[in-house]
Amino acid sequence: NKRIFILKLFMTFVNECISINAKKFRNNSLLKRKQFLIVINRQKNINISRESLRIELAKYYKIKDPSLIFIFGLKNHFGGLKSSAFVYIYYNIQAARTNEPKHRLIKNNLLKLESQSSKQRKEKKNKMKKYFGVKKNL
Repeated sequence: NKRIFILKLFMTFVNECISINAKKFRNNSLLKRKQFLIVINRQKNINISRESLRIELAKYYKIKDPSLIFIFGLKNHFGGLKSSAFVYIYYNIQAARTNEPKHRLIKNNLLKLESQSSKQRKEKKNKMKKYFGVKKNL
């Protein structure tokens, strides 16, 4: 059953067991993604990185490209032994690029950040004030 699963992770740098539970699993066909909430239970107060979480979720859901998995909103509960986060798994890269905000795309290496001077950014911002709607994206 993919709605609720318990995945045991044995990390090389951690001798303790970490379990991941998925809750509120939803297959969102309009936005072309699977979305759910994960709860991470730890026996010791040891954090797990988003990158290793992404790799383990890619193995479990049989996804070839782990950059299609977006983990955000990671919160530690009181006591430190429990964490929760939101997960979006997109069907393809195009769906991820159209639906995700730019800062998450940059974190997943799907978009490169343009290095501009502050004056160029301000000029672009003031130029975009003249346009409305779709023309702003040009």
